[in-house]
Amino acid sequence: MTYNSKFRGDSSGSGPLKICAELRQKGVSDAMIGSLLNERDQQWQESALAVRLKKYGLEPPDDLKETARQTRFLQSRGGSTEQVRYAMSKQRHNEDN
Repeated sequence: MTYNSKFRGDSSGSGPLKICAELRQKGVSDAMIGSLLNERDQQWQESALAVRLKKYGLEPPDDLKETARQTRFLQSRGGSTEQVRYAMSKQRHNEDN
């Protein structure tokens, strides 16, 4: 598997932080990783939201404890703080509409 396919076709739900760590272990340069990350910037947020909805469904978290659990799950998948916030707030925003 090449690093391009890792970024384009990763279906495991892994976020950019996790993928970057894997690529660094394989010897891919930080410059190459950075350029590949920038190409998919908006897609990472949508991917985090899709992973969250797949695992937890459409219902927003009931309380702070559940919100923290879902946040930890998304972070463990390699999502950045910004992407996790997007996934969590997007659901709350959709619930308001």
